[in-house]
Amino acid sequence: DKNRGAAAARNLGLDAAAGTWIGFVDSDDCIDAAFYEKLLGSAAETGAEVAKGSLRRFDPRSGRSWTEELVNQNEKIRRHKAHFYCYFTSALFQSDFLRKHDIRFPEELRYFEDPFFAVKAALHCGRIALVDDARYLYTLRPGSATRTAPNRAQLEAQIQGSHRILDLLDTERADDEHYRIVFGFLLDLLLRWCWRTDASDELTRGAAKGLDDLLSRCRDQKDCLEIYFLDKKVEHRRWIAAALREKIKKDETHPRLSDLRG
Repeated sequence: DKNRGAAAARNLGLDAAAGTWIGFVDSDDCIDAAFYEKLLGSAAETGAEVAKGSLRRFDPRSGRSWTEELVNQNEKIRRHKAHFYCYFTSALFQSDFLRKHDIRFPEELRYFEDPFFAVKAALHCGRIALVDDARYLYTLRPGSATRTAPNRAQLEAQIQGSHRILDLLDTERADDEHYRIVFGFLLDLLLRWCWRTDASDELTRGAAKGLDDLLSRCRDQKDCLEIYFLDKKVEHRRWIAAALREKIKKDETHPRLSDLRG
């Protein structure tokens, strides 16, 4: 068939898969040799429908790999499963669980189909097993959507995808905490569009309009905004602490090291 995008290709894979568990690896990415063995072991031990490892960025030009954030995504998921809204390729999914809840990729979206899949999986799963030492290496591709100049198609897909996710949260009757966490994720992405210096003024205005539309749909705008900014404050403190630890970890005699170890 003609190229219909990543979402359609992954859905074809879901339809064809005959195994008990399903994972996704993009063609130029790679995984640890024991990646799925570790995830399967953790899922069997905990009875989880989803088992998630960690994601690391990999630059083939330099051979260097690193974690995406100073604050690990898995740590957020440990606080609440609603934080599983990205990095779906670093996870393994029970096939019966996906089929039971009709968890698939929306094919009408070209740049925001992955978060929809992850959010729906998190809404329905009872447990996510987390394995920090099972690593998925995401290859940085010069022509990928995340590394090309911002364009209207990307922005419109993100706005459309955000509304699809809000529809999902409403339809599935997500509880208030789950709703606030996912809404904060959507809010954060559109705010980033608003202050992108490499975006045209037209795109910035479009992002601002999309942000206004998103806020107008919010179930409880006051609480969602308040929790979002309070969480950002805590997150930034963690980033600072993690950066300081990284900076002084080679200096065991640093006078502040003992304070940061905790």
